[in-house]
Amino acid sequence: MENKNLTSPSANQLNQKIQEHFGIKRSQAYSRTKKLGIKPHKENGEVWLDNEQFQSLEKLHQHLENGGTMEDYQTSEIVVAKSQEIQQQQPQTISTTNQDQTINIAQEQEQIGQEEKLAKLIKSAQQRAAGIIIAEEMLTAQFKENTDLLDEDLQEQVRAAREMNAPKSVDPTAYANSLVEKCLGMLN
Repeated sequence: MENKNLTSPSANQLNQKIQEHFGIKRSQAYSRTKKLGIKPHKENGEVWLDNEQFQSLEKLHQHLENGGTMEDYQTSEIVVAKSQEIQQQQPQTISTTNQDQTINIAQEQEQIGQEEKLAKLIKSAQQRAAGIIIAEEMLTAQFKENTDLLDEDLQEQVRAAREMNAPKSVDPTAYANSLVEKCLGMLN
């Protein structure tokens, strides 16, 4: 018999226990079990998760708590687990009734290895791009707050733009007189 972890009389109550244990909402519990492909065991009116399923939820929860996402967990954790699972099988050739169709498990293992490398490459590129974008935003904010850090020619351009856009001083009496003259001209 499997070692049980989190048992309940119904699937709904098991989901509630998952929510309580991890401090998450119902939809989050559902999304996580679906993402990990976890299907609770059912026997004799009891529903439960085995230790392996529970540990998978624990690892995903820890990953999310550390700032990871469901998407990058899939590409890093699940792909590695699936790859290791397939690597444990011995390479063999399986033939169907049609001799022309042969599936080579070793080729599938190689493909999974390539997919894993590609997933890591994509994640690395995303992290680098995010770092560059964040650094650019931070530096831009610093230069906006401290224009004296800009090169001299850029400081001059900023001064010129500020002068062009600055409100011009107006003599209030002269302005009022010009408005009155325009109004009187419209009446005549």
